[in-house]
Amino acid sequence: MQLNEHGAGRADGGAPLPQNLTRATLSHDLQNHLQVVASALHIVEQRMFSTDPSVRAAISGAAGSLVRIATLARHLSEERRTAPPPRTISIAMSLSAIADQIALAVGPSVRVDIRGDDLSAEVRCNALELENVILNLAVNARDAMPRGGRLTIETYRELQCASGRNALPRSWAALRVSDTGGGMSPEIASRVFTPYFTTKSRQGAGLGLPSVRDFALRAGGSIDLQSKVGVGTTILLRLPVAERN
Repeated sequence: MQLNEHGAGRADGGAPLPQNLTRATLSHDLQNHLQVVASALHIVEQRMFSTDPSVRAAISGAAGSLVRIATLARHLSEERRTAPPPRTISIAMSLSAIADQIALAVGPSVRVDIRGDDLSAEVRCNALELENVILNLAVNARDAMPRGGRLTIETYRELQCASGRNALPRSWAALRVSDTGGGMSPEIASRVFTPYFTTKSRQGAGLGLPSVRDFALRAGGSIDLQSKVGVGTTILLRLPVAERN
């Protein structure tokens, strides 16, 4: 990954995560979903006798995370991690499917702004992995805003111009996640995709962003990071648009 003076970087090459890290990555994803369930149950406990619609959203989010936890646990119990076959899915629809989980995971102090349309380009990957990637990015943004802030998640289609005479333009499905946290120095930003590197002294495992990078590479995409101290961080995930037969 190369960085400029503003802390911008790109991770679109290199080897995937070593095999001995895949179980740790699954465990990290499980912890994210357990946080969602814990937050949901706390809301239900506090508002048990309330007609507040957030109670229904909390229960829905917890139920969704429990389903995903069960699937992840099955992978974790196998001798080796066996990924289900990829299928054609919409990033926008995947984002919509876990909107309740995102809100629960980041907590009430973070305002979540989701932007995108139902016509967003489709990609070919594993649906559960894509959802875990989105949740990982949301949790990472939350941790960058301990006093609260704004989390913006956008989906859109991006067209890359052809460089050769006979080359055709290439379409990408993009997911952009931005926070209003404290940002990172170029030195810190250059290491965030390194397994086990973390700036979270207590609860950090250092596997969230490396697992996102690993997913992007396996799906034929890339991940870019831009961060500025005092402003915040933006992570851009690009995946190739699935070709229609």
